[in-house]
Amino acid sequence: MLVTAEIEKSRLSDLIKQVQAGDEILLIRDNKPVAKIVSAVESGIASQSSDQDEKELALLWEKGGKAWKNVKSASVWVEDLRGNK
Repeated sequence: MLVTAEIEKSRLSDLIKQVQAGDEILLIRDNKPVAKIVSAVESGIASQSSDQDEKELALLWEKGGKAWKNVKSASVWVEDLRGNK
């Protein structure tokens, strides 16, 4: 589908729904293509398994919490690494 690059906010929501349904949107300006809107899942930018993403994120938060539990101040920690006490 071809759409001019000057998209109204009210139209953007409908375009996103079309992309989620599998359509690709080509944005044009002065009759020249300037950008393409495609599904993040189909293009590989986003994974299809949000459950797996949530599990991995929870694990990262857990590991991060353990790694930083004894750090009282991130800026003090950085200064210590730099040797500025």
